[in-house]
Amino acid sequence: MAYRKNQENDGYRVFRSELRAGTFRRMYMFCGEEDYLRENYRRELRKHLVSGPAEDFNYHRFTEENWDLEALSEAVEAIPMMSEASLVEIVDVDPFKRNEEERTRIGEILSELPEYVTVLFVFYAPDWKPDKRMTKLWGVLKDALLVSFDRQPEAVLTDWVRRHLAAENKTMPDDLIRYLIAITGASMTSLDQEIKKLASYTDQHRITKHDVDTVVIPVLDARVSDITADIGNRDFDGALRKLRDLLRQDTEPIYLNGAIGRQLRQLYAAKVLSEHGKGSYSLRDLCGVWNDRACQTLFRQAGRFTREQLRQAILLSARADYAMKTSGGGREEVMEDLVLQLAKEMTP
Repeated sequence: MAYRKNQENDGYRVFRSELRAGTFRRMYMFCGEEDYLRENYRRELRKHLVSGPAEDFNYHRFTEENWDLEALSEAVEAIPMMSEASLVEIVDVDPFKRNEEERTRIGEILSELPEYVTVLFVFYAPDWKPDKRMTKLWGVLKDALLVSFDRQPEAVLTDWVRRHLAAENKTMPDDLIRYLIAITGASMTSLDQEIKKLASYTDQHRITKHDVDTVVIPVLDARVSDITADIGNRDFDGALRKLRDLLRQDTEPIYLNGAIGRQLRQLYAAKVLSEHGKGSYSLRDLCGVWNDRACQTLFRQAGRFTREQLRQAILLSARADYAMKTSGGGREEVMEDLVLQLAKEMTP
C-alpha cells in the first residue's frame, strides 16, 4: 500500500531499527513536518553518541550564526575525548543553497569522514528535499541516511495519546482521542502540550469532552475544517457565522483563505480519486492528509458536488486571494463575499 510506504518511510524505519541496535552511520539528514519526532530523535542520537562527562567537548553544533567551514573541518577531525564518538550537528544550514565554492569545500570535508564522527543535518522546513541536481555535492551526501519525520496516521497517534495519558494517570475514550487529534491538527507537538494542559486542568481520572472543549484551542486548520464541513453540508449560513467568528478574533483573512483553498483542493482531489475507484488512502499520499477521519469526511463531502462545482470553488478562492493582495483594504468583506459566492456556486 503506497500510504504505508510513505508514512513508514524507509529512512525512518531504518533509523529506528539502527538506534535500537546501537549502530550508527557517519551521516544523517533529518527533515519532515513532525517536530516532536524530529526533536525527540535528535536528543536520542546525541544521548547514544556523546552523553557522558565530556559531552560538551564531543558535541559540535553549527547554525547560520556560527557557520564557518574551517571550524566545521576542525570539528569533523577532532578526536573524541573520553568517548568513542563525536557528533557534529548542522542545523538549518542547507548545503545545496551555498555558493559553488562552499559546496565544493563542504563536499571535501564530508567525503572521507573519520570512523568516530557522525554528522547530522537538521532541516526545519517541512517540505525540505535534497537538490540532487547539485551532482558533485549530492555524490557525497547521498550516503547520508535521509530520515523524514512525517505526520503519523490516526491509529498510531491514538496509541501514542493513550500512553501519554497513562503517564499522567489519565484516560480518555477512543472517540474523544480521535476528536482531540483532529482539533490539534494531528501534530504530536500540539498533542503533547494539550495532554499536559488537560492533566493539570482536571483532577478526575477520566477526561471528558467538556474538559477538551474548555482547555484545548483548535488549530486554524481544524476551525477551517468546520467551515468547509458546513460548505460540504451546504450549511452556508453556518459557514458564514464561523468565518465571522474567526475574523472577529483577528485571524488574517489571506491566511484564512489559504486554508479554505487548501481544503477545497483536497475536496477536488477526493472527487477525482473516487471517480477513478480510489479510496481515502490515496488521498493521504496525494495531499498529505494523515488523519483517517478527515480523509473519510472529505470523500463523503466530495460526493455531494460535481467536479465542475469544486473546480469553480477553487477558482473563487484563488480570485479572492488575488483581490485581497491587490486591493488596499476590505479583506474581511472579500472573505464574506467568497462564502456567499461558494453558496451560489455549490448549491444544486
